[in-house]
Amino acid sequence: MYSDSGARYTPTHSSKRAKRYRYYVLQAATPQQAKIAPVGRISALDLEGLVLQRLLAWLSDPLALLDALSHPDDDAALAQTLLAAAYDRCRAWPTLDAEQVREFVRTVLVKVTIGPAYIIMALSKSAARASLLEGPDKTFYEPEDDLIELSVEACLQRRGRAIWLVVSRDAPGAVSSQDERRLVHTLAQAHQWLGQLLSGEVSSLHRIAAAVGRSERYVSKVIRTAFLAPDLVEAVLEGRAPSQLTLAELTKELPWDWNEQRRRFAAVRGVNRTPRDPDPPGV
Repeated sequence: MYSDSGARYTPTHSSKRAKRYRYYVLQAATPQQAKIAPVGRISALDLEGLVLQRLLAWLSDPLALLDALSHPDDDAALAQTLLAAAYDRCRAWPTLDAEQVREFVRTVLVKVTIGPAYIIMALSKSAARASLLEGPDKTFYEPEDDLIELSVEACLQRRGRAIWLVVSRDAPGAVSSQDERRLVHTLAQAHQWLGQLLSGEVSSLHRIAAAVGRSERYVSKVIRTAFLAPDLVEAVLEGRAPSQLTLAELTKELPWDWNEQRRRFAAVRGVNRTPRDPDPPGV
């Protein structure tokens, strides 16, 4: 993790009442770096959750995936294999334990740069291909051609514990959801469970289900909502969620792709979209 001036964010933690909180803290080499950095300390769960959301949005977008991972020597069969592997990875994501998630992220993620209004993720093209193909990628890349850049427009202003994408409070076409309190509770529960998995506090959905007295299928459906597009989450929290964004619809096999989520909830005009997000067909 780095600031856009090159200063590094290093992991640390603190404990309160037997609970552990993880952070990334700026290690500025000069006073100038400290001055221009967007924030000095970032919640690890917030930042990691946002990175995971962007990764899943990319994996679930076939056009963006092929554009980033394809090679001139690939044949149609290999392209289809990559798409199928990405689709399977997305579907299996809620069932992965914390170590499996960390292993995938460590494999493909090269660098995260945090700017005042954006987060840029640099991925290794060869590592991503090898991970999806479950074997070594024999295609050779020059170092400058091996990086894939994914970005998220994110204003690093803290609201509670979270880091949100910036959206307008006055966005037109959005109305309050009738079950917003249940929506808020479900989203909070989903982020809590995801945080437990990421931190290693629990090792599987089965253990969460046993602890809360629910079925593993129920926990899987709820935890998937933790990957709702951040602008839609903010709309819910501010009481201006689209009328289609009900709890029943939210837990119906929520797509990983943020643009697809916005289409499903008829929210394309009601929220600001990140301009550098790749559009799937039909947008």
